[in-house]
Amino acid sequence: MRYRLLRRVGRPEERVFADVAQIAGFEVFLTGDTKIPEEQNMDGRRIAIVVMTAHQLSIVRDHVTQIAAAVASAKAGTIEVVECGKFRR
Repeated sequence: MRYRLLRRVGRPEERVFADVAQIAGFEVFLTGDTKIPEEQNMDGRRIAIVVMTAHQLSIVRDHVTQIAAAVASAKAGTIEVVECGKFRR
């Protein structure tokens, strides 16, 4: 699986961002938006979504193995949530 970075231009909603990622040929969309599972209809999608429950490096670095495994095993039309904890100030 090749990895490419799709940079955010402006501030589109995540569901639109997932559409753009699919059109661009991405196989997996990795996000920290925990609302995606309730907002996204995956019927007919050719992309998988992996949701991290946190996106701050200080938290995520301890969960890289689980995130990489979720990305590697992701199947089109599915959403998988990887529990990474939560950011606390």
